[in-house]
Amino acid sequence: MSTDAVRRLAFTGFVALTLATQARLPGLDVGLGELAGVALLALEARRLPVFARQQSPVVWPMLALAAGFLVGWMFNLLAGVSQFTVARDLIAMVYAMLVALAAVCYLSRQAMALPALGTALSAALWVQLVPLVLSLLGFEGNWWLGEDEEPGLPFLSRYTGFSTNPNQLGVLVCAYPFVAMLGLRQAGLGRWQRAALWLGLLACTTIAGLIVSNTVFATYLVAGTLAAVLSWNGYGTGRSIAPVRVVLSAGLMLLAAVALTIYVDASIEKTGDRDANGRFQRWVTAVDGIADTFLLGAGPGGQSGEVRPFDGTEAHNTPLDVALQGGLLSLLGYLALVLVLYRMIRATGSTLLLCVLLAALIQQLTHYTLRHPVNWLYMLLPLLATAANLGRANRQTSTSPRND
Repeated sequence: MSTDAVRRLAFTGFVALTLATQARLPGLDVGLGELAGVALLALEARRLPVFARQQSPVVWPMLALAAGFLVGWMFNLLAGVSQFTVARDLIAMVYAMLVALAAVCYLSRQAMALPALGTALSAALWVQLVPLVLSLLGFEGNWWLGEDEEPGLPFLSRYTGFSTNPNQLGVLVCAYPFVAMLGLRQAGLGRWQRAALWLGLLACTTIAGLIVSNTVFATYLVAGTLAAVLSWNGYGTGRSIAPVRVVLSAGLMLLAAVALTIYVDASIEKTGDRDANGRFQRWVTAVDGIADTFLLGAGPGGQSGEVRPFDGTEAHNTPLDVALQGGLLSLLGYLALVLVLYRMIRATGSTLLLCVLLAALIQQLTHYTLRHPVNWLYMLLPLLATAANLGRANRQTSTSPRND
């Protein structure tokens, strides 16, 4: 087997199996997806430093994000504000960032990078459907791990590799449709890749319906409306804005705003206490904790709680979780990263690429997702889709695709 084939296998295995909680090795708290990710890191180790230097506007904020957690950890050792420091949470985040960067480094050398990523994500969706099919056929097993790490339903699935974190299926499906559409728009797309992306969209629809995630549905509503409005008004094309399109866009945005308001209100009320399933109180205690640490952070380990800060749980809001654990340094790194990525997307003029980033950010408003490699794949997607790369892909013909 050639080196390129091994890299392709490691990349595909990492993406497809990262969320497969049932694929853990006996006696180890890692699974086949994590092992494939480590293999991908090893295979890209020679190229990754050079690639990182080339992408320094993105890498420096990522370093600041991780460094803030270390500063918070040191502050917590001195001040003792929390007893819940969890080193594995920091390891999980750093691993997720590194392996996603290695995946993007690998994809940057592929002529059909966006379809390759979309196809691998399609495989991740198919893997999540396999246990469902087996259950429907009458085969019972430890397919998914629920809140108590016992067999459960698909919408209780946990990511139990380097980190124990629920809601990974929501992270996967929130932006997948836009990645798939980016892939489908590439000229020279092979027949099998096109079929894989369409089947991925079908699997995504099925899983999104099963998990019944309010955040995912809200993401589709917001990002879908944005995509329609920007496309109608020629975003990134330089086309003049017509008054009729402006009126239609305003009407669509108004309808979407009303629908979103009704939907969010129903989501807040779903537990009967109008507390967004406990999130509001955690957000309040997270803000208290941020003030108590003097913007230095308390280190990795969740730290927010429903009653008081530093209870060792999550705020379920990525900006608040970042500030509470990594302080101002991590928060500034996170915000700088988002700004840099947005500016890169503006340079491409891609509406779908903007929707991918927006979907990831919306998911982050109600979850802490920085330990998810899939989250970082979505966030780092602009590194694969510069204006030059998109132009090169669109100039390809069906007679000269490179799928390796």
